[in-house]
Amino acid sequence: MTNRLFWCLVFTALISGCGRSQLDAKASDHTPHPSAPVSAPARIEGADRTIQLASPFQMPVLAVHVQQGQQIKLGDVVASLDCRDLSFDAKALEEEAKSFELVALKLSNGTRKEEILVARARHAGAIATQQEAKTRETRFSELHAKGMVSQAALDDLRKTSIVQAYETKTAEANLTQAMAGPLKVEIAAAHRRASAASAKAKAVNEKLNKCDVRSPVNGTVLRLNVRAGEMTDVAGEAIAQIADLSVMRARAEVDEKDIARIKMGTTARVRDEAGIDVPASVVELSPVMGRKHIKTQDPADKTDRDIREVIVRLEKPLALPIGYRVTVVFEHAP
Repeated sequence: MTNRLFWCLVFTALISGCGRSQLDAKASDHTPHPSAPVSAPARIEGADRTIQLASPFQMPVLAVHVQQGQQIKLGDVVASLDCRDLSFDAKALEEEAKSFELVALKLSNGTRKEEILVARARHAGAIATQQEAKTRETRFSELHAKGMVSQAALDDLRKTSIVQAYETKTAEANLTQAMAGPLKVEIAAAHRRASAASAKAKAVNEKLNKCDVRSPVNGTVLRLNVRAGEMTDVAGEAIAQIADLSVMRARAEVDEKDIARIKMGTTARVRDEAGIDVPASVVELSPVMGRKHIKTQDPADKTDRDIREVIVRLEKPLALPIGYRVTVVFEHAP
């Protein structure tokens, strides 16, 4: 009995030890080794985020000057908008400004001697015509009294005398104005109108300069969204998408449990299923955590885990499309 109890205790101890060792072994399998590399899904991007080249205002497209996949430089014209109406408006405003400037110049120079002489001659002629009309009115009055002229003829002559008197006053006022010279208020008003027209013309010309939509960076045209004749939309789809592909990067999503092991300068390898294997290094760490956006084929991958975006720079550019999915394997911190 005593021997049987002894061997039962020994057998139980052996079983317990084996079970514990197996559990410890399984636990060690799920605990990452501190020196093991960290893998994270990523997508290829250019030297910076893809630029959405928008239209400055709603206008028909006159011409598109680039093609999809074409390399362009800073300042190259991507598309031209049909701004011919704006061009006509700008020219009209410029001519209006010149006209008001000429008026202001004429007022500043004052009335010419020739104009004063003409005003004097018109005033003298108006006085002579008025005196003649008065003389005829007096004679017709005498003839009317003798019954030799009708009342209607006398009334017509009196009306002519009244009109001539007003013309004489007008000629006198014009002569006075010519002799007095321009008022400062008139000169200032002409200058203000010229300045207002110039300001409007400048605003229209500035808008015209934006009719050639230019690239803000050196890069590659990834996509064109408009064609000649189509209407652009300020709040809608961009005219083109441009990215700088001279330097290629990968934006990786590192799991929250591994972020402490990734630092600036950490070396990495960028790989894909086709055999690409390119060295890279960490150049940017996101200051905030976020949610996963890249879906993997691993059924055990959890999409609700927090991640940190880590950007690595490839040591050599590859002929890969923007958004291409790769895996970044982080190796050692500096």
